[in-house]
Amino acid sequence: MIIKPTVDTSLPWVDFSTLTAVNTCPRWGIIHSIHGKRLPTGVERVLPLEAGRAMHDVFACCRFFDLLTHINTKLDNVGSDLVYGYARKLFTTSAVPDRWEQALSYYFSSEDAETRCMQMCLNLLETSGYHDDPRDTKRTQSNLENAAINYVQRYPLGRFIPIMTDKVIGVEVPFDVTLYYPDDAPLTRLIGRVDGICYDTLRPSSKVPEIHENKTGSRIDTVWSNSFDTSHQVTTYCAAMSCLLDMEINNCTMWGLQLPVPKSSMYGDGTMRYPTSRDSGAYAEWAVWLMHTLTIIDQYKGDPTNAPMYTHSCNRYFRSCSFIPFCTETREQREHIFKHEMIEARWSPIEETISP
Repeated sequence: MIIKPTVDTSLPWVDFSTLTAVNTCPRWGIIHSIHGKRLPTGVERVLPLEAGRAMHDVFACCRFFDLLTHINTKLDNVGSDLVYGYARKLFTTSAVPDRWEQALSYYFSSEDAETRCMQMCLNLLETSGYHDDPRDTKRTQSNLENAAINYVQRYPLGRFIPIMTDKVIGVEVPFDVTLYYPDDAPLTRLIGRVDGICYDTLRPSSKVPEIHENKTGSRIDTVWSNSFDTSHQVTTYCAAMSCLLDMEINNCTMWGLQLPVPKSSMYGDGTMRYPTSRDSGAYAEWAVWLMHTLTIIDQYKGDPTNAPMYTHSCNRYFRSCSFIPFCTETREQREHIFKHEMIEARWSPIEETISP
């Protein structure tokens, strides 16, 4: 398998979430993630995903804070303007068009670095649009704020500096690469977004940055961290970033944040930094998994309503899958619902991220 930067954006694309969805349940994954269709009713909020998205603004803010501090130390106004513009594109919403400017005002206060960063993060969390759901007492706005405070207090401000080139600012980095067969025939585009690409200031001799990826969860411990030693998401991001930056990147640091913050120290303080890396064997395993998944997609993308139904995942996120009423129908009825009743809205992980 060969990986190159994408030149033909008309090619079909997949991202890691799509590949995971297809492996979770081919029927649900192909209908929901490949065709981008969902049922018009019965769609509930998925609080783990919503809360995670809101918290990712906090994680991005910490990286922007470090990058701005690093740039301002060098008195580089041009660099600051580029960062401001990129952050504005990432954070601006229709409801709060000056969202980044509001957060940025705290950067220039007279407080210490940790306080200023925390104020910026809490402001972005407040304007994220996230709101409580009475059915979920763990992922409340208050608990998200406490988790943000916990994260900033434990994040090593000033150590990991996002890269900055004429093409890439190392915060919420989008990638769009194309996978090719060995005979140079295009297979598919692989797109996505990496939380951070950073240099470690404690290793000044290293000229190769590392990938940083943040996760939130209800329990952050060694069980959580061990899963990333084999995670194809890490391998996907290493392969894509190596292609994008034209250098071999094999190291990734996973940042875990527990929601809500634990009340006792039985499982730690609710935060974890876990470095992991990839070698040639990991990339070979990843390629096998990738081809297996793409084969399923190719086989059923033209007949998605009859794709295999993996029933072990009908209660993911601890609630019933919204497709259960659909899957209990006859083949003919499923085909009718797919063609005439489902709503089409396929989300792309790079649509909202505009390259600087």
